[in-house]
Amino acid sequence: MDNTFHILNGDALSEFFPNNIKGQKLIVRECLVDGPVTADNLEAFFKIRSEYLESNYNSEIDSKGKYFNEVVPQFQAMLNIPEASNVFLWFEDDLFCQVNLWFVIYLLSKSKVNLFLVRPAKHSPYGFGGLSESELESCFQNKTYLNDHTIFTQIWQNYQDHDLDKMKEIGLKYQDEFTFLPPAIQAHADRAPKDGELSRPHQAIKEIIEELGSIDFGKVFKEFSSREAIYGFGDLQVKKLFDEVHKLGKEKN
Repeated sequence: MDNTFHILNGDALSEFFPNNIKGQKLIVRECLVDGPVTADNLEAFFKIRSEYLESNYNSEIDSKGKYFNEVVPQFQAMLNIPEASNVFLWFEDDLFCQVNLWFVIYLLSKSKVNLFLVRPAKHSPYGFGGLSESELESCFQNKTYLNDHTIFTQIWQNYQDHDLDKMKEIGLKYQDEFTFLPPAIQAHADRAPKDGELSRPHQAIKEIIEELGSIDFGKVFKEFSSREAIYGFGDLQVKKLFDEVHKLGKEKN
């Protein structure tokens, strides 16, 4: 039995995953960067996630049936990975990917498996999607063994508790080993508006609209993805921000 597993952040990578890299693929089909993440147990956690996605994205991301048929089983499969398996975590450096990564490591924290992190050599808006098959194989060869799982488990728990200070503290403590942590954590911190000002993502959307002189969402999304690649937001997350900024503009006028 081949005890090799690849956990991929989203379905896109699975479509062009190199055939030369063997192992079972499991997919994270969540966007834990958005919405509630605190619950007493996994069953309650999945329930609040399903309800949030359905109500906030008008069923574009989710319906209850889809969430429990396509999202939850993948997480359950991760929990059932056999002991001593090699688990390769294919996640990028942006906040969207990082939050999902923190959760997955938390999920696997009690499993006796060997965890390896696979990242693109460079952070970009395209991540793994901009790489060729040979470049993906190179990323795999340059994987990092995660000897201490507790770093990421603690960050996830602090993320759940909205404890930005502790998140930053961990990021700084391990920045030499995991250079990608402080920028992602800071990007998350910048989502909290201060002194009545807009959050960093909302402010970026506002400035882009003003600079472009346009409310064409396609153009705004493209520029936001380039300018604020650290967030890794998809079109649904940016559209939500866009609508909120547009609504604020209308209210002021």
